Amino acid sequence: MDSRFTDQVSPISVSEAEKFVTQHFGIRNTAHPLGSERDQNFHIRATDGGEFLLKITHPGEALDSTAFQTACLRHVAAVAPSLPVPRVLDDQTGEPHVRSIWSGAERTARMLTFLAGEPLHRGERDAAQRRRIGETLANLDAALATFPGPLPILDIIWDMGRASSIRPLIGTIPGAEQRRMVEARLEAFERRVLPRQVGLPAQPIHNDFNPHNLLVSPQDHRHITGIIDFGDIAVAPRIYDLAVAASYQVLDGEHPLQTASEIVAGYHSVTPLTEMEVALLHDLIPMRLAMAVSITGWRAEMHPENRDYILRNSPGAWRALHQLSRVSPAEAEDYFHAANRRA
Repeated sequence: MDSRFTDQVSPISVSEAEKFVTQHFGIRNTAHPLGSERDQNFHIRATDGGEFLLKITHPGEALDSTAFQTACLRHVAAVAPSLPVPRVLDDQTGEPHVRSIWSGAERTARMLTFLAGEPLHRGERDAAQRRRIGETLANLDAALATFPGPLPILDIIWDMGRASSIRPLIGTIPGAEQRRMVEARLEAFERRVLPRQVGLPAQPIHNDFNPHNLLVSPQDHRHITGIIDFGDIAVAPRIYDLAVAASYQVLDGEHPLQTASEIVAGYHSVTPLTEMEVALLHDLIPMRLAMAVSITGWRAEMHPENRDYILRNSPGAWRALHQLSRVSPAEAEDYFHAANRRA
């Protein structure tokens, strides 16, 4: 398994972070640690009032991977400046990446602008907000689709194109019924999605458009003020990005797909989906949920000290998997088409 998800690293202290920022970016500051899956992040408050995010990668993160994330962020900022993505700062030598030894291991550090807003998962939720999320994701994907390349081959456990890699993790899921549910979703994905996605163009995708990675205005929860955490960026068909976003929006409603379809309809109103893309959503959305419960459960066992952060989305993912198990492929396809026509 990927060392970024298995190997624990020594934490970086606040004083180390503050000294690093002053030394390499010339910013006198105070640092506050933030939660993260594998990087170590600090909210940096400059003495002049500026706010930044210091991201220090896991030692197992290749510089090429971090550089690709930076290149994608800078590309989006250039071609779609109205999209609220972080801006990457250069250090005092004019470089965006600083390689340093932290606790005996070489790691890459970056400074980004700190985006203001309230995490979406803490605020009110409604259909208009979900449509806006879909529209915003479509605009982001459209910007990323013009990335000049070449596109790298990325090794990321969260890439649905590599969903088969979760099979060894299924045995760690407690409960026979839950294990069967995840296994069934993986088998359906391998049987119905993988052979049909041939020909869908691959592009960079955010790959983690979840309510913890979106910021909204406290005054207007429908106004998205920030798109954060590009750490799981993947090269995959764009429909994967929409399926990931929709998987986090399977909420209680009149129909299991009601709330997810509002995300899909918002996306479709900006970037019309093909017949094939709509057909794939039935299997892609629960596949992401199956990956989520498998990977996070496995990681929480390895890193009990970070268990609460790792499992923050798991209860909702299990509920959504149960809800979607009641929907057939034909019903899902018809439901999404109907929602898109109403949009």
